[in-house]
Amino acid sequence: MNIALLLIPQLLFNMFTVEASSSLKYSVDIPYERVKAYADDIGLLSRNMPGVAGIQQLSATRYLYKTQKSVPLSGDMKLDFLIERSSAGDATVYESVNAGDRNYMRCAVRVVPLGE
Repeated sequence: MNIALLLIPQLLFNMFTVEASSSLKYSVDIPYERVKAYADDIGLLSRNMPGVAGIQQLSATRYLYKTQKSVPLSGDMKLDFLIERSSAGDATVYESVNAGDRNYMRCAVRVVPLGE
């Protein structure tokens, strides 16, 4: 299973930009369908990303993604933005609706049966 994450939020008033990228690859002895269902669950984001305050489903593929983070000297910072779930080949992609948003986010999870 490959998991790739790209997160690019541009925070309040363009004060700074944060970029993070991570990729892992590991094998699990679990049926493909169960792993794929896990990756396709929007809860994956709230379970694995710090600062997620909630994710509200708006339609079959669109969500309101709410974050909250304590920022030194500034108190709590809250950001809400729209994301959509789509497929790209064998990957499930969660991505901001508007690529130009200051708080743009993209998370892609690719699940591949062992040996492929």
